[in-house]
Amino acid sequence: MMVEFKLEDTVPFPQNTTHHRIDGLYLVIAPEIPTWMVVDNEEFELFTFLKSGLSIENSLIAFMRSTGSLEKCARTKMESLLYKIEENKFYNYTESILMEEADNITKNIHVFITHKCNLHCPYCYVAAGKPLKNELDIEEWKKAFLKLWEVAPNAEITFSGGEPLTKEGILEILRFTKDLGFQNFLFTNGILIDKNNIETLQKTVSLIQISLDGLSNKTHDITRGKGTFEKVMESIELVKRYDINLDLAINITPYNII
Repeated sequence: MMVEFKLEDTVPFPQNTTHHRIDGLYLVIAPEIPTWMVVDNEEFELFTFLKSGLSIENSLIAFMRSTGSLEKCARTKMESLLYKIEENKFYNYTESILMEEADNITKNIHVFITHKCNLHCPYCYVAAGKPLKNELDIEEWKKAFLKLWEVAPNAEITFSGGEPLTKEGILEILRFTKDLGFQNFLFTNGILIDKNNIETLQKTVSLIQISLDGLSNKTHDITRGKGTFEKVMESIELVKRYDINLDLAINITPYNII
């Protein structure tokens, strides 16, 4: 249930909170609940006024006097802060959520199966390209997954990279983990999905996530490379034809946002 705040309200914050300044933002933590939220400088100042016991209205007045902000700007910041407070249930009467038994919690293991990639996207956060010298081979991965099966036999495994389909033996690895009982998810740029591997993917993968940077050659190919849009669209149609669950990962860039 969402809480509706009124101007005359005070916010019942947790009694004990801590905060840490990280990269120009504030991480505010209530360890006893537990809950946390990330706020900017203005939101943190408003939070300080509210936590001192001032009403929302008086906190706005104190904030405007302190910063010289216009009322419209102050209200916008307050609305943003109150949304975060509500979203994160940052109240002193919030009860701790009873955690499920550890064995009943679905574990998702994200595996970077290779650093190798067949594309060179300018915004790639792992700077993928050539494989690392110490990457595990097929047999080493099998041993690792057997160890994982001993402690989390019902886990979900997300395969990414780099581009996971460039990994030598990736289809064998997918068959192996599927046979162990794991649920496999594949994050791919879609370029290497074709009629030679689609049937294996259909049998071993529960979901395929394909990256798409635009709805045309012009917007997609500028980051992914010439001709990639048409190939990706072919792969998407192939995945749909074989009735495999499909997600699209849309990366927002200056070239595709309108």
